[in-house]
Amino acid sequence: MQQNTAPGNSHTRTIELTGTAFENGRLEGELIAGRLNDLIHHAKHHLQEHQVTELKMRNRSERFATLLQNVASDWLEEASGLADGAGADFEDIMLLNCNPDILIRANRPSCSSFIRIEPERVLLGKIRDTRNRTQQFLVRKNASRLRCQIGKTIGHLGYGHAFSETAIAGACNTGGIIDYSGENPHFDDCHALRYIAECAQTLAEIPDIYDELIRKGAIGGSEYNRGAILLFADNNRGLLLESANNHFQTRVIDSHFLAVTNHFLLQEMQKLEINQPDENTNLRRNRLEVLLSQLEPGAPIQHYFSITRDRQNAPYSLCNDDTQHPWMTLSAQIHEINRAQPRTSKTWFCCGHPAHSVFLPWSLQNGKTFNHLAAGNFYAASDRIYQQYKGMSLHFWNLAEFERRATESYPNSNSSPENDELALADQAYQLLVCQSDGDGSLPPA
Repeated sequence: MQQNTAPGNSHTRTIELTGTAFENGRLEGELIAGRLNDLIHHAKHHLQEHQVTELKMRNRSERFATLLQNVASDWLEEASGLADGAGADFEDIMLLNCNPDILIRANRPSCSSFIRIEPERVLLGKIRDTRNRTQQFLVRKNASRLRCQIGKTIGHLGYGHAFSETAIAGACNTGGIIDYSGENPHFDDCHALRYIAECAQTLAEIPDIYDELIRKGAIGGSEYNRGAILLFADNNRGLLLESANNHFQTRVIDSHFLAVTNHFLLQEMQKLEINQPDENTNLRRNRLEVLLSQLEPGAPIQHYFSITRDRQNAPYSLCNDDTQHPWMTLSAQIHEINRAQPRTSKTWFCCGHPAHSVFLPWSLQNGKTFNHLAAGNFYAASDRIYQQYKGMSLHFWNLAEFERRATESYPNSNSSPENDELALADQAYQLLVCQSDGDGSLPPA
């Protein structure tokens, strides 16, 4: 666990989450203290408005902590550190993670993902939709766990996006509509993604790891009456995993592409759906298939950025705002896995609504985190722009120009990818702050 300054730029502060689970949690908690405590206050107030008592919240939190003790005890240590660093109560961290919205039967139609197999690379991408909560981009390695690049919501122990040091990329989506009350707290889809990302050395191990989670009583659904869908990819193929209660099925993807939204595709899992897929999930999947089919193998990565900003069929589009429903697009990541040299792979991540933020590269070997991405400041700057211009699909010229320039100039052969990535993250943050304050100037090259 370290905080340091990037070489050559005294303004680019970085952190390295490589200590014990408690130490990593405490450092993260210190960075997000204000935002995390605000989120806890909001979550508890929201539950109280729906007549959920403090006793019911506490009981559910305690049962989830017991589950973690039996399945992933280091996450408990991380949660303790998170609470310690933020000056919050440990029980409230558990409350944020025990899927409390199930108590009010709320769910979130969310997320569009894909796997694409090409001759020289494998791509796994995800457009993440949920309620507007501060997002982070971190690189974390707890002791005895694999290091992962991650995208997640503050306070949540699970991951919405993941790319492990073994060059296995992962994404999770809310699944089909099933009979799942969520009476007992289980891992949601983000928790399951994290557990697998931190444990799987190979793609072939993933079904056995998931089966282990089921045997330990950790798997149920992702939301009230919803299953879970997980996607994984290495440098050779992809894997689709669909789950409902204690059942799951997998399919290997070794050619072409697969588009996934929020309904089951595997025949055995479709038998467990209690309702037909709705217009929202069907429209997004059909649109994603059309856009992917139009791209040739080796297409510039910028073409995939454009998919994450697609607004056709709004309000049921790939890129959403929360003007007509409670969810919105919060982030997007595209993991570009080099088939010949997987260790040289990278993540292209967008922290914030894609129309009001920029994609940045992060090489798989880069174990550092830009602190404004960890603290939520980067997302907050993007969200201030979003709040002013939500409903507009326009990608501001200066954001688009910065992204074009950054993508075309990366990597710079005169410096290390790590230094380039940290410098680009710093410049992007400055640009978002300036844009959100009304100054649209580009930072210097």
